[in-house]
Amino acid sequence: MDINLPEALESDFREALACLEANAPNASAMMCRRLVSRLAVTNGADTEATTGPQLDFLKKRHIIGDDVYQAAKLVKVLGDEGAHPPDEVTMDEARQAVSATKEILEALKSGGPEGR
Repeated sequence: MDINLPEALESDFREALACLEANAPNASAMMCRRLVSRLAVTNGADTEATTGPQLDFLKKRHIIGDDVYQAAKLVKVLGDEGAHPPDEVTMDEARQAVSATKEILEALKSGGPEGR
């Protein structure tokens, strides 16, 4: 199955980077989570579902492989921490979320085995 990578993913990623550069780790992690949710919805996941079930949908349908799924789950967890007090995302965690998100995008763009 081919994966749909809308241009909006790049916009979300640029915003996540801008938040990181602005020293806003919670916002950066949340933007990364938004990106993986958008990826799921664009590829058929339920818009009413939360990010976890959306990612499960992608994996069960073999739209993403295990490596991308694991990276996306990390992004989801860190994005949740950024969105829900009293948790706080550290700058190191935000950098992890951005790095994992970049890996997801690169894997999916390359169409390699880890991207499918």
